[in-house]
Amino acid sequence: MKISKIFFLLILIAAFSGCASHNKQSHSENNAEEKLTDFSSQITPVQKEALNGWLTAYFDLKNALVETNSSKAKERAAAFTSQLKATEATAFQGEAVSFVELHKNELLKHLEQTASATDIEVQRTHFVGITQSVYEIAKSFKPNTQKVYYQFCPMAFDDKGGFWLNEQEKVYNPYFGNKMLHCGKVVTSF
Repeated sequence: MKISKIFFLLILIAAFSGCASHNKQSHSENNAEEKLTDFSSQITPVQKEALNGWLTAYFDLKNALVETNSSKAKERAAAFTSQLKATEATAFQGEAVSFVELHKNELLKHLEQTASATDIEVQRTHFVGITQSVYEIAKSFKPNTQKVYYQFCPMAFDDKGGFWLNEQEKVYNPYFGNKMLHCGKVVTSF
């Protein structure tokens, strides 16, 4: 009995120290600052407000995943979907129209799959695609009214790593929730 407790304690320590000292960088992490077109000067205050709403809906979904609450994640994904459908991509100008439409379609696909999933791990898998689109929208249009933190956990998805956006600098990991709540680091902020 005592040996199994010690063994369990050693595994727990290894898991937590592995996250903190994980030196393996993914290809994606090295390219986190890819060049994206800056559309921030091409949007109206109404469009900026709509895109900021997308960001807020994203944070609500992320927080449900941090809480490891599958039913709340379903609700948040459905609410985000409704918000997306209310935004017309054609209201944007020039190249921004196709950019918004592309990301809106990707978001809808992943959000609808998240809203229909009952397994939190499936929801977390779709959150990767949601994050990618929201990150590119946020970096390109800069709709946020507060600082946004782009964070990374190297241990997510069997050490392939996973990114997410956070409304605060302190790491709250949506891929592990309370198992490794603070595993990760800030890659950049904007």
